[in-house]
Amino acid sequence: MSKLSLNIERQKQIAQEVYASLTLIDPSCILAGGAPRDWYLGTEANDLDFYFCSTASTVGRVKEQLNRLGFEVQPSVCPLDSGLYESMPGLVRIWNCDQEDIKIQFIEMTDPKHRWDVVNNMDVSICKAWYTQKGQIVLHQDFKLTLASKIMFLKEGYNWSNKHGRKMIERFDTKFAAGTKEQAVNSVVSKALLEIQ
Repeated sequence: MSKLSLNIERQKQIAQEVYASLTLIDPSCILAGGAPRDWYLGTEANDLDFYFCSTASTVGRVKEQLNRLGFEVQPSVCPLDSGLYESMPGLVRIWNCDQEDIKIQFIEMTDPKHRWDVVNNMDVSICKAWYTQKGQIVLHQDFKLTLASKIMFLKEGYNWSNKHGRKMIERFDTKFAAGTKEQAVNSVVSKALLEIQ
């Protein structure tokens, strides 16, 4: 097994360990976005983004809950209105920590409805993936469309000038073109028609 594969497997193992603890606060927490995408594409993740809800009523109590699970968390210095999280309704705050040299973000949501809408609310199609508590990578239909068309696209109402969109263009411009969902669908349909002929 290559060093890259070993590093990805280590990250997945840490994700499973975090899941095992975090489910004590939120049995339906979810690891979504960049890490599952990167693993699927065969690269290491920059960080692990866990979305969760807490029954604790104050910031201090949530921090205490996470600390009791062994996560020495600090609130993020990245403001929620920085442009990276604007597509996430229900986001309360982000807690950061390192676990065995891997950056982990615990993204606190207001309620379970918002937590389960996380993948649908991701602004760029190439980010719409999650990693289950059973260790499976699941791809949203928009992610699959991007893979088939080689065109990544945005959630309706967003444009490529937003901060996260620009970040994805810089990161994936050699693999996926920035476009629209309509362009992605037309590309797949065109390819299918050419195969029929």
